Amino acid sequence: MNPPPTSLSHLGFESWVTCEGAPVPVYGVELHGNRATCWIASEAGKARGSSPVTHFFYSTGSAQEFAVNTKMVDTTVSASAAIGISVDGARIDGQVLGTVWPAVKLESNIKGVSVGPSSLQRLKFSSVALSDEDSAMKDNVVLAQLGVIAVQVTRCALVSPNTRISTTSHVVPEHLKSGHLTVHERAKKLGGHHTTLGAVEQRKPRRSVQIRRLEAPGASFLEFEFKYRPKDVLQAQDIIPVERQLPSVPLSTLMKRARESCALDDTTNADRPSKKTKKPKEEPGGDAGALRAVIRSFDVGEPADVKVKVEAKHPKRTFNRDRVIDLTEDD
Repeated sequence: MNPPPTSLSHLGFESWVTCEGAPVPVYGVELHGNRATCWIASEAGKARGSSPVTHFFYSTGSAQEFAVNTKMVDTTVSASAAIGISVDGARIDGQVLGTVWPAVKLESNIKGVSVGPSSLQRLKFSSVALSDEDSAMKDNVVLAQLGVIAVQVTRCALVSPNTRISTTSHVVPEHLKSGHLTVHERAKKLGGHHTTLGAVEQRKPRRSVQIRRLEAPGASFLEFEFKYRPKDVLQAQDIIPVERQLPSVPLSTLMKRARESCALDDTTNADRPSKKTKKPKEEPGGDAGALRAVIRSFDVGEPADVKVKVEAKHPKRTFNRDRVIDLTEDD
């Protein structure tokens, strides 16, 4: 079986999700116009117990950090594109790709939310906390966007060739803050994972450029969508094939089995009776040969110097009276 792809490619762009630096396989890829969608498996801390105060399930263990990558594949055109990333319905960050100076950049890597000119909070998969309390999240608009990573590509033009240090920071939505999202247990169908933000990290300041979007307001040139769910959920829905691993057998056991098999073959061959060699068929001799000599003598009109075995029986066919030529061979 061939390994699954690890990216979405459409209309001259490519996008993929990396977890701990490695590309994540994509499944169930679909193309609809300018939109490409797929499923990916997410990993997070597993639910271990419940809080006796709030009655919601909590998770332990390290969550899996991820990043969203986009690449401009077609470099033969002179163009620029604004890349916008949204996770669980919240705007995360954006970058400009293109072949036009000064924003000459072909690949973006967005791994967190900018909370300052030189700081960000990393994206990570986390388990959804469930509760039967009335205060739990029931907003269908928010719930419908959980478990979705969206990449929006918009064509743009550079307004000014000058760049400046970016001072942009984003307001972090409440449902992305760790421990701030509790979903009502009736919404278990969501799959069990959502995105939260890690601790604040320092980074190098980025430069920004002023652009003008060429698409109509609210429209985009291209959209990529990665729907993430726990691996076992995707396997239960037949989106990811179930992995069946053969049981591991020590090398010493395999060698022992091979020796036993060879010994069994040798014993079986020794007990099996050998086939008798088929003797070549001997040419007929004796009386039959003598008979042929007599017949040849009749054909050429010469007497044959052979003795023919005769016996006195009541004949069916006779050459002389009371004499029969024996056509059988002696045992």
